[in-house]
Amino acid sequence: MPSKDEDAEFAKAYRDLMEAEKHAATLENQLNSLEHKLDSFLAEHEGKRPEPNTNASESIISALGTRLNAPQGSDSEKTQKDSQ
Repeated sequence: MPSKDEDAEFAKAYRDLMEAEKHAATLENQLNSLEHKLDSFLAEHEGKRPEPNTNASESIISALGTRLNAPQGSDSEKTQKDSQ
């Protein structure tokens, strides 16, 4: 026959399990709501997407190169002073 300590542990485990089930149900409801909102958003904006760029990797590399070569902080100040 189980002892009182074992019964107490079982009861606590059961309560913890029930609490976890409530949290899981809440998360599932929130995820379903988010999925519905995303589906609605995508349906609303489906025809408004820009044309895909066939040279996307070239555009990304170009943008990164421009950003890496741009003057930074004191460099831009020096450029402005040099031009004056």
